[in-house]
Amino acid sequence: MNLKRILALLMAVLMLFSVIGCERTVTEEEWVEVEGEDVVVDDTDDPADSDDPADSDDPADSDDPDDSKGTTTTKKDSKPTTTKKDEGGKKTTTTTKGGGASTAEKKLTGKLEIQCFANTAESSKPLEQTVEEFEAANPDLEVTLRVGVNVHTQLLSRWMSNNPTDFVYMSGAGFPENAMEAAGKFYELSDWLKTAKVWGTNTLIKDYLQDGMLIRTNGKLNKMPTSWGAYGMWYDTTFFKQNNLKMPENYEDFMAFTKKAEAVGKSAICYPGIHSGYLGWGLVMPAIAAYGDAKYFEQVTGATDPKAFTDKRMQSVLDRLYKLAGTGAFMKGTVQLNHIESQMEWLNHKSLLIPNGLWLEDEMSDDIPATFDMCFSPASLATKDQDTYVIPYISRCAVATYGKNRDNALEYLRYIYRDEVMQRSCENGGSIPITKVDYSNYKYSKAAKQSIDVITSTKNKRMFLKSSWGTVDAEWNNVMNALVLHEIDAKKACERLHKACQTKIAES
Repeated sequence: MNLKRILALLMAVLMLFSVIGCERTVTEEEWVEVEGEDVVVDDTDDPADSDDPADSDDPADSDDPDDSKGTTTTKKDSKPTTTKKDEGGKKTTTTTKGGGASTAEKKLTGKLEIQCFANTAESSKPLEQTVEEFEAANPDLEVTLRVGVNVHTQLLSRWMSNNPTDFVYMSGAGFPENAMEAAGKFYELSDWLKTAKVWGTNTLIKDYLQDGMLIRTNGKLNKMPTSWGAYGMWYDTTFFKQNNLKMPENYEDFMAFTKKAEAVGKSAICYPGIHSGYLGWGLVMPAIAAYGDAKYFEQVTGATDPKAFTDKRMQSVLDRLYKLAGTGAFMKGTVQLNHIESQMEWLNHKSLLIPNGLWLEDEMSDDIPATFDMCFSPASLATKDQDTYVIPYISRCAVATYGKNRDNALEYLRYIYRDEVMQRSCENGGSIPITKVDYSNYKYSKAAKQSIDVITSTKNKRMFLKSSWGTVDAEWNNVMNALVLHEIDAKKACERLHKACQTKIAES
């Protein structure tokens, strides 16, 4: 791997986002308000808090570099565990929840620094509770939780200078996951996973994960899953019923839907062009999966064969997107929107459909109109004679290669696979657990339950990602916008993706 090229890419990412303005503001005070707890906030100037925004491969966005600068360290006198001493006199912790029979854990000492994106103070509460419980089980461990809207952008300079946080949840804006992985910033976990057990149990994590949850890059396991869901097309059933509209189910339906949307004074589809992967994974890539060829799908999504991108199947699907755009289906100006802006346009019925993930409801909870009844559909550009496929996305975390407290980070990684931790996280974000746990009693919202029922339905097939296509992601996103704008046709799009894949392979 050409390290200079990777570092140059990271710098370009920083420069790109330094020009993006403020979009959504959450005050520092909102982040540190934790009811019933003593909270210590470090408001001093911290060289780790950078105001340089950065790009992200993940489906979220925030543009205010002044949000969530404070470091929140929480302590709570919760008692999820009991304590005793082992024969050597060292303290151990016996736990009773998780993926199996309880077992004693040696108490940790030292420090641990955790990094996580969160849109609102409310959405960060499940994580705060997990950290509090982990600290309660390890009283001599000092945990610093860095959480907020712009935490990834503020801490990016530390990752680049090999002085990172110890543990990172990678969902959210500002974390260039692919470039970081290519630069070796994440600790390789293959050997660890062979013997790692769910914290407090005798259950091996590798045996407790659902099938298809691990994604390797060039054979390396650099990231671990935390939850999963799928992109799809969202619509308001209330508006559809009032206007006698039917949700499109396939390419042919989408081609006819534009006129139906225009008849009620709306555009058919909007999406965040700044993060056009929403469109690619929500509407386009399921049509690639619909060919039912797992080997071909892996060649594309893993970018292992440049010829996969000039294959007639790829050209056919991209041509469908090009033709759909030709009907006027996409809202004018959508390529300039970020994810919050596009979601607001959709909530205001400027557009009837939007490709998005399961986090949509939680992220926009303060802005959803009272009569709005959001509903999830797996419809894509697959043709009417093809099966419907869902492509699960997997939220991931990583342990830093150059973190100062790697052993504690690995212990925390074991902890997040406990049943109660998984439940509160999934309920909060409307996502699906990645462990083999019964989630039938999870307290999901109506929209979350409906979307999860669709995704897991046996009526729909699933095609899991097995590897990452790395730097091809950026060109894929560029191609999506170029096709929508009719700047290129499908043939030219395939040629550009073919070249991007060649470059990725040469740099691996």
